[in-house]
Amino acid sequence: MKKIIIPLLLSFLSVQLFAQQNPANEAMVYFQSGVIRNPDNTATITSQNILNVLNNLNIPSSNVIPAFPEFNESDTTISFPEFPNEPVTKEMNRTKVYRIICVDTFQRNQLITNLLPLNEVLFAEANGTVDHDFIPSDTRFNEQWGLRNTVFPGRDIHAEQAWDIFRGTANNIIAIVD
Repeated sequence: MKKIIIPLLLSFLSVQLFAQQNPANEAMVYFQSGVIRNPDNTATITSQNILNVLNNLNIPSSNVIPAFPEFNESDTTISFPEFPNEPVTKEMNRTKVYRIICVDTFQRNQLITNLLPLNEVLFAEANGTVDHDFIPSDTRFNEQWGLRNTVFPGRDIHAEQAWDIFRGTANNIIAIVD
């Protein structure tokens, strides 16, 4: 029985290991035209230019995946009923953003270089991860549960991640009314 279970377990674990995706090998592309998102969150490529780029780099069209599958095109317009005189706000249409999975970073860079000149492409850039590294010099920072809750992780305001994006300027005036 052990002779059967151990190989099965090892093959299952190896499949799980290699099934992990590496964002460093992915490109994020906004297609203005030439790619259609299907209801099953797959993509249909209608542009011969895009197909040529993918074929030249041996990237199957099945590697073109909607980056925001839960986003609906109707979510691009935002109105506020409590402010009827304010204009409707338009957000980027994330239904047109796709992840393209590549074999390695070299292929990803070639893909980006070849897609950028196409009229169908608004932007193409490398996907990746963000590591936060800014910690304020406040000696009592760790005592502030709202900023970094170590007892119940995830129940804070994620200030560390936000500080990596923007920390404010000396021109910001903050008033505290107590």
